[in-house]
Amino acid sequence: MSSSFDPSIESEIRNHCWNYFSLHAQQRMSAFQFFITLETALIGAGFFVLQSKPQFADSHLTIMIGPLMAMLAFIFWKIDQRTKDLIKNAEKSLLEIESFFLKNSTVVQHLPFSIDQQNPIATFPIFTNRLTYTKSFGTVFVVCGFLGCAFTFALITSLASK
Repeated sequence: MSSSFDPSIESEIRNHCWNYFSLHAQQRMSAFQFFITLETALIGAGFFVLQSKPQFADSHLTIMIGPLMAMLAFIFWKIDQRTKDLIKNAEKSLLEIESFFLKNSTVVQHLPFSIDQQNPIATFPIFTNRLTYTKSFGTVFVVCGFLGCAFTFALITSLASK
Protein backbone atom coordinates (compact mmCIF):
# COMPACT_ATOMS: atom_id res chain seq x y z
CA MET A 1 0.00 0.00 0.00
CA SER A 2 1.32 3.44 -0.72
CA SER A 3 0.09 6.80 0.42
CA SER A 4 -0.88 7.67 -3.17
CA PHE A 5 -3.92 5.40 -2.92
CA ASP A 6 -7.33 6.92 -2.78
CA PRO A 7 -8.56 6.72 0.87
CA SER A 8 -11.77 5.02 -0.26
CA ILE A 9 -9.70 2.26 -1.87
CA GLU A 10 -7.70 1.86 1.35
CA SER A 11 -10.97 1.61 3.24
CA GLU A 12 -12.26 -1.00 0.76
CA ILE A 13 -9.07 -3.04 1.21
CA ARG A 14 -9.31 -2.87 5.01
CA ASN A 15 -12.96 -3.90 4.92
CA HIS A 16 -12.24 -6.74 2.51
CA CYS A 17 -9.41 -8.10 4.68
CA TRP A 18 -11.44 -7.78 7.86
CA ASN A 19 -14.50 -9.45 6.31
CA TYR A 20 -12.30 -12.28 5.01
CA PHE A 21 -10.80 -12.75 8.47
CA SER A 22 -14.17 -12.54 10.21
CA LEU A 23 -15.84 -14.99 7.82
CA HIS A 24 -13.21 -17.68 8.23
CA ALA A 25 -12.84 -17.19 11.99
CA GLN A 26 -16.60 -17.63 12.39
CA GLN A 27 -16.57 -20.59 10.00
CA ARG A 28 -13.85 -22.26 12.09
CA MET A 29 -15.82 -21.88 15.31
CA SER A 30 -19.06 -23.07 13.68
CA ALA A 31 -17.37 -26.13 12.20
CA PHE A 32 -15.86 -27.01 15.58
CA GLN A 33 -19.24 -26.62 17.30
CA PHE A 34 -20.82 -28.89 14.69
CA PHE A 35 -18.04 -31.45 15.20
CA ILE A 36 -18.60 -31.41 18.98
CA THR A 37 -22.35 -31.91 18.45
CA LEU A 38 -21.80 -34.88 16.12
CA GLU A 39 -19.23 -36.47 18.41
CA THR A 40 -21.46 -36.02 21.45
CA ALA A 41 -24.32 -37.75 19.63
CA LEU A 42 -22.06 -40.62 18.58
CA ILE A 43 -20.63 -41.01 22.09
CA GLY A 44 -24.17 -41.06 23.48
CA ALA A 45 -25.17 -43.67 20.91
CA GLY A 46 -22.09 -45.73 21.80
CA PHE A 47 -22.89 -45.70 25.51
CA PHE A 48 -26.53 -46.50 24.78
CA VAL A 49 -25.54 -49.49 22.68
CA LEU A 50 -23.01 -50.75 25.25
CA GLN A 51 -25.66 -50.66 27.99
CA SER A 52 -28.67 -51.60 25.88
CA LYS A 53 -30.75 -54.67 25.41
CA PRO A 54 -29.57 -57.27 22.92
CA GLN A 55 -31.73 -55.99 20.04
CA PHE A 56 -29.46 -52.93 19.76
CA ALA A 57 -26.16 -54.46 20.89
CA ASP A 58 -26.36 -57.34 18.39
CA SER A 59 -26.66 -55.06 15.39
CA HIS A 60 -23.48 -55.03 13.29
CA LEU A 61 -24.22 -51.41 12.37
CA THR A 62 -23.33 -50.44 15.93
CA ILE A 63 -19.72 -51.40 15.24
CA MET A 64 -19.60 -48.42 12.86
CA ILE A 65 -20.01 -45.89 15.70
CA GLY A 66 -16.34 -45.98 16.69
CA PRO A 67 -14.87 -45.81 13.19
CA LEU A 68 -17.31 -43.01 12.35
CA MET A 69 -16.11 -41.05 15.40
CA ALA A 70 -12.48 -41.48 14.34
CA MET A 71 -13.24 -40.62 10.70
CA LEU A 72 -15.13 -37.45 11.66
CA ALA A 73 -12.24 -36.40 13.92
CA PHE A 74 -9.82 -36.78 11.00
CA ILE A 75 -12.08 -34.97 8.50
CA PHE A 76 -12.81 -32.05 10.80
CA TRP A 77 -9.10 -31.80 11.73
CA LYS A 78 -8.23 -31.43 8.03
CA ILE A 79 -11.02 -28.87 7.54
CA ASP A 80 -9.74 -26.97 10.58
CA GLN A 81 -6.21 -26.91 9.15
CA ARG A 82 -7.47 -25.35 5.92
CA THR A 83 -9.59 -22.77 7.72
CA LYS A 84 -6.66 -21.93 10.01
CA ASP A 85 -4.51 -21.26 6.93
CA LEU A 86 -7.18 -18.94 5.50
CA ILE A 87 -7.32 -17.05 8.80
CA LYS A 88 -3.52 -16.72 8.85
CA ASN A 89 -3.64 -15.20 5.35
CA ALA A 90 -6.11 -12.58 6.56
CA GLU A 91 -4.03 -11.91 9.68
CA LYS A 92 -0.96 -11.22 7.52
CA SER A 93 -2.93 -8.76 5.41
CA LEU A 94 -4.36 -7.00 8.44
CA LEU A 95 -0.90 -6.80 9.99
CA GLU A 96 0.41 -5.13 6.81
CA ILE A 97 -2.44 -2.63 6.87
CA GLU A 98 -1.82 -1.88 10.54
CA SER A 99 1.91 -1.48 9.93
CA PHE A 100 1.15 1.03 7.19
CA PHE A 101 -1.08 3.04 9.54
CA LEU A 102 1.46 2.92 12.37
CA LYS A 103 4.19 4.25 10.07
CA ASN A 104 1.99 7.02 8.66
CA SER A 105 0.19 8.17 11.77
CA THR A 106 1.22 10.35 14.65
CA VAL A 107 -1.97 9.59 16.54
CA VAL A 108 -2.19 5.79 16.40
CA GLN A 109 0.45 4.06 18.54
CA HIS A 110 -0.91 0.50 18.86
CA LEU A 111 -3.18 -1.72 16.82
CA PRO A 112 -4.36 -5.27 17.72
CA PHE A 113 -2.45 -7.36 15.17
CA SER A 114 0.80 -5.43 15.50
CA ILE A 115 0.68 -5.59 19.32
CA ASP A 116 0.11 -9.36 19.17
CA GLN A 117 3.27 -9.75 17.08
CA GLN A 118 5.41 -7.56 19.36
CA ASN A 119 4.27 -8.63 22.81
CA PRO A 120 3.67 -12.34 23.29
CA ILE A 121 1.24 -13.18 26.07
CA ALA A 122 2.66 -14.80 29.19
CA THR A 123 2.34 -18.57 29.21
CA PHE A 124 1.08 -21.03 31.79
CA PRO A 125 4.04 -22.39 33.80
CA ILE A 126 3.87 -25.98 32.53
CA PHE A 127 3.39 -24.97 28.88
CA THR A 128 6.28 -23.58 26.85
CA ASN A 129 4.02 -21.68 24.43
CA ARG A 130 0.56 -20.21 24.34
CA LEU A 131 -2.46 -22.46 24.38
CA THR A 132 -3.97 -21.67 20.99
CA TYR A 133 -7.18 -22.63 19.24
CA THR A 134 -5.12 -24.89 16.97
CA LYS A 135 -3.61 -26.77 19.92
CA SER A 136 -6.91 -26.94 21.76
CA PHE A 137 -8.90 -28.12 18.76
CA GLY A 138 -6.14 -30.57 17.80
CA THR A 139 -6.23 -32.09 21.28
CA VAL A 140 -10.00 -32.56 21.03
CA PHE A 141 -9.65 -34.14 17.56
CA VAL A 142 -7.00 -36.60 18.83
CA VAL A 143 -9.02 -37.51 21.94
CA CYS A 144 -12.15 -38.10 19.84
CA GLY A 145 -10.14 -40.23 17.40
CA PHE A 146 -8.87 -42.38 20.27
CA LEU A 147 -12.36 -42.56 21.77
CA GLY A 148 -13.60 -43.80 18.41
CA CYS A 149 -10.98 -46.55 18.42
CA ALA A 150 -11.82 -47.42 22.04
CA PHE A 151 -15.56 -47.61 21.26
CA THR A 152 -14.83 -49.85 18.29
CA PHE A 153 -12.82 -52.19 20.50
CA ALA A 154 -15.46 -52.13 23.27
CA LEU A 155 -18.33 -52.79 20.85
CA ILE A 156 -16.50 -55.65 19.12
CA THR A 157 -15.62 -57.15 22.50
CA SER A 158 -19.22 -56.74 23.65
CA LEU A 159 -20.57 -58.44 20.53
CA ALA A 160 -18.02 -61.23 20.71
CA SER A 161 -18.88 -62.05 24.32
CA LYS A 162 -22.59 -62.49 23.58
